Amino acid sequence: MKKILLMLCLALIIPASLPARIVTPWIASGKELSLPEALELVLKQNPRLAIFDYELRAADARKLQAGLWPNPSLSLESEEFAGDKSGFSDSENTIQLNQPIVLGGKIRLNKEIAGRALEVVQWEYEAAKQEILTEAKQAFYKVLRAQEKLKLAQKTTDIAQSLLRVAEDKLQAGAIPPLEVIKAKVEASRSRLALMSANKGLEAERKGLASFWGAEMADFGSCRGKLKLEFSLPAIAELRQLVIKNHPLFKGLETSRTKRNLELSRARVEWIPDIELGFGARRLNGEDVDTFVAGISIPLPLFNRNQGGVREALVNLEKVDQERLYLENRLLRQLNEIYPTLESLQQQVTTFQQTILFNAQEALDIAMEGYKLGKFGYLHVLDAQKTQAQVRDDYLERLTQLRLAVAELEGLIVQPLTGNKEIMQ
Repeated sequence: MKKILLMLCLALIIPASLPARIVTPWIASGKELSLPEALELVLKQNPRLAIFDYELRAADARKLQAGLWPNPSLSLESEEFAGDKSGFSDSENTIQLNQPIVLGGKIRLNKEIAGRALEVVQWEYEAAKQEILTEAKQAFYKVLRAQEKLKLAQKTTDIAQSLLRVAEDKLQAGAIPPLEVIKAKVEASRSRLALMSANKGLEAERKGLASFWGAEMADFGSCRGKLKLEFSLPAIAELRQLVIKNHPLFKGLETSRTKRNLELSRARVEWIPDIELGFGARRLNGEDVDTFVAGISIPLPLFNRNQGGVREALVNLEKVDQERLYLENRLLRQLNEIYPTLESLQQQVTTFQQTILFNAQEALDIAMEGYKLGKFGYLHVLDAQKTQAQVRDDYLERLTQLRLAVAELEGLIVQPLTGNKEIMQ
């Protein structure tokens, strides 16, 4: 009795406060956004990628600075003046230009090291770009999922409204008791609540996607695309090779190793002394004579031969090898985790497409037709409707998870899977 009273209250209160159809912002705006357009916005306006522009310019400036020679110096010297002399009348005045000469190829090595450092930043940018594009793709697919959920919720609401009208007609004809109409009203109200929730979920996913190009609110309408996809999954051994071959972080480590080798070469020539050459003119006022002077300064590397610097460079070179092992372990572990998930999801989606979806829809059609003819009660229809809605939702979720997993895998191997026509940046 309590359940009947509760259902009656819901039937009387909720329908009056909920519209039959919700107008969503993404439908109202009318502007569609494709995946290539979304990724183009990400590349142009993503805040994290914008930081790399400054880092690249700074690295390029360091490369320019590394190739410059040290500046010359100008020295002025005056001797034999004042004291028992008469001012500067007997002084010796010298003006001399001194130029440091860098030996051992240090400037060339400095420039090459800075050049490799610039390349490392470029590869770091490529890795960050690949990561962000993968996340943006996944956000795009989540919007597609939310759009489909909203469509499914609207369809469920329409079915519930249709069943409610049939129930009301049957009640007027005296074919069913009032309780079935109350149940139909409750189900119609629940479906409209689910529709409102789906609409809010879509708004949240749209905002999440727009945040990838720095927008606070979704500045587009709907996303244009499909979740359904076809692809060929290579053997995991082949994918491991593609990860090591294509991923920007591995290429960055290769460049980093070249840079560390250059730093070792630079450390080994650090002990070679840089000489300083000087040339100038001297005025002997006491003798009224002008002469020339020249000199050379050579440091003597008796104690400091940069032993610590060479050892540090060797350690840094060994560190690159360890960093590569760590990176390989991290990325391949990620691949090993996602591969069986992909296999399982691919099989599940195929099963849904071949049998489950068709059977669930057929069961609902039979139940609704039988209800109209008086062969089945409302509970049979309700059960078939819930089953069909759950099946569609499960299929949509597996399809989305498959899309997200494929995007993650393609981000690891930096190329599309065979058969997948989606854009790769």
